[in-house]
Amino acid sequence: MIAPEGRIVAAILAAGRSSRTGSQHKLLAQDALGRAMISRTVEQVVASNADAVRLFVATDGDSVVASALSGLRPHPAQFSIGTVPDAAEGMAASVRASVAFAHDQGAAGLLICLGDMPLVQSELMDALITAFRRSRADAIVPVHEGRRGNPTLWASSQFDTLSRLEGDTGGRAILDALAADSDSRRLFRIVGDASVLTDFDTSERLTTFARLT
Repeated sequence: MIAPEGRIVAAILAAGRSSRTGSQHKLLAQDALGRAMISRTVEQVVASNADAVRLFVATDGDSVVASALSGLRPHPAQFSIGTVPDAAEGMAASVRASVAFAHDQGAAGLLICLGDMPLVQSELMDALITAFRRSRADAIVPVHEGRRGNPTLWASSQFDTLSRLEGDTGGRAILDALAADSDSRRLFRIVGDASVLTDFDTSERLTTFARLT
């Protein structure tokens, strides 16, 4: 197989309302060492082999940006901030913004990372990137104990489909369609650890996060 050429960029989705955690914004929650969740996530994505990384926040996301930047000293050249004006629509708005970023970068692939999954390590992201460059797949996903997880790396062949998403939905239906395609190479799976299934999006889960070091 011919390895896809071109840039691989990463988008971190952090524009949600955090409605399931009540008055506490999940991405600002701190672990046992005082690090904000979004800071841990950003640190790992920036440490990956992605050529460029953009954090997407809502237009009122200054506190999320400040927390994200707190762990990045000095400011990495490949890291930038983007806003999602229509973030209230749901996840699809952030996905569309991510695709626009990838288009602007002339990217061959887009790694979409979730802000509330801070345990995913840069090594896992690099494994996705390596798998992408070695395959012709339209999407690369990590799998743990038979379940698809995150992040997902999307080939540019899927950008138009992703850009048509609406509402509070991500790419699950697209992945389902790729998995069901008769060409089994369209969706490539790599083995991941439990982190690819672990998010912190409820008050109970934030209690667990607060004990992490």
